[in-house]
Amino acid sequence: MVGFPLSIIVNKDFAQDKFLCQNCKQLLKDPLQTYCGHRYCRECFEIICEREKNPRCHACAEEDDYFLKNDETFPDRGILRELNKINVKCPNNMCNWKGTYMEYGKVHEAACPWALIECIKHGCDAMVTRNKLANHLENMCFMRLERCIHCQSEETFSELELNGHLESECSRKMVDCPFQDVGCKTLVRKDDISSHNLTTVGEHSVLLLNQTKELSDVIQNMECKRGEVYRIKEQVVEHRTKLSELRTEIQRLCTHMCHTGDQPSVLSQKQNKQVHDTVEQQTKTLSSFQEKLKSLETNIHTYEGVITVLNNQIEQDARTMHTMQTQAIQHVDRIQALERKVSAQDQLLKELALAKQDNTMSEMASHDGELVWKITNFLKKRNDAVSRKTVSIYSPCFYTSRHGYKMCARIYLNGDGMGKGNHVSLFFVIMKGQFDALLRWPFRQKVTLMWLDQNNREHVIDAFRPDPTSSSFKRPEQDMNVASGCPLFMPLTELNSSRHAYVKDDVAFIKIIVDTTDIT
Repeated sequence: MVGFPLSIIVNKDFAQDKFLCQNCKQLLKDPLQTYCGHRYCRECFEIICEREKNPRCHACAEEDDYFLKNDETFPDRGILRELNKINVKCPNNMCNWKGTYMEYGKVHEAACPWALIECIKHGCDAMVTRNKLANHLENMCFMRLERCIHCQSEETFSELELNGHLESECSRKMVDCPFQDVGCKTLVRKDDISSHNLTTVGEHSVLLLNQTKELSDVIQNMECKRGEVYRIKEQVVEHRTKLSELRTEIQRLCTHMCHTGDQPSVLSQKQNKQVHDTVEQQTKTLSSFQEKLKSLETNIHTYEGVITVLNNQIEQDARTMHTMQTQAIQHVDRIQALERKVSAQDQLLKELALAKQDNTMSEMASHDGELVWKITNFLKKRNDAVSRKTVSIYSPCFYTSRHGYKMCARIYLNGDGMGKGNHVSLFFVIMKGQFDALLRWPFRQKVTLMWLDQNNREHVIDAFRPDPTSSSFKRPEQDMNVASGCPLFMPLTELNSSRHAYVKDDVAFIKIIVDTTDIT
């Protein structure tokens, strides 16, 4: 929807076709009349012309097949005078404002405190009423800046709380030493792990050596216990053999005694005495064998219990050894991961140094209201924009004079808003400067945006004069204002044009010209 909603009309008799846009079917906003006599909102007309190669009038396409043309279209001041007389009301439920069409379009629409607007922070899609935007930006917006309690860096709330900055990215968080499992109990800052590992190589080596010795002692102890188990098993087999022999001998003696007792007593007294002595001796021997048998059986049960305990100990020691071997492998992997992270951090430090150098150079930027922005590594930045890794990039800053306005450009290489996925979006940004108190506000200078054709055939050019009622051109209260410009600056298909060289040798050039002729 581009035009004003029909709900703003107080007297529905004025909801006539002549007041309606032929595209959005809403109340005309900044009306244009075509050569064929039909009316469109200016923005609707521009959208139709940009999206269609041969745009046709929606109202008379079937009759005359009329093609819309910029040079045959003009502002319809007559219908605008009629519209300005219509009494309207605010369509927002909580707002009681009433007035004329002109007052609504020029003042109230952009200032209604109950209007539902999108959060101005890029990446936050929340819709809030205008009077609650400040509270939303301060307390509710996922893209608001918060300070990390560890590193004190300012991150967006979504990065800090939702995307794991505190858990995985914060370089100043206190964490356990990677050698904690082998005995190092030191808590170190995340970005100091590499330094800690370097300064405590000796201590960590001693801990690893002690761990290795303990592991070797465990293995040696297991081998000794294994030999002891084998010896006990041999003794058990030997005792079982002797026990079997004793049982056989006892059975033989019992049989012999029974046989002797059954025979007639025809022996002499001397022989009877000898037999009696022999029986007593055999009885004592049998009792002795039975006691030894009980003792052997007890020893066997004891040895079997010892064997069970030793087997359990061996299994436990084997598990311990396997755990220690796994931990040793994990330590090696962790050391390698730390080495990779150190390398990545070194690269990041280099990039930060380069970025700092770029910022220093930006303070030495031009002071004549012109910026020529060289975008290098264009393909990588374009791919980052498509993957949403880095959706937009800012240019170096530039000034209208030594003590003038501070400005920069912001570009979305995969488009933003209406241009997302089909156009390059290029915006102009007013930044907070040192001499803002001396300057005239709001900013009113004409701005020309250019994408330079390196074949010098046809540059892409667009220009605009700032809307003095827009917050984008008021004196900045933050580091920079909301960007304003052209979401449909250049079709993405033009980037690969064979006739033009908008990107050449992976480099593109953007030029911004600010008219400084009437600055006082």
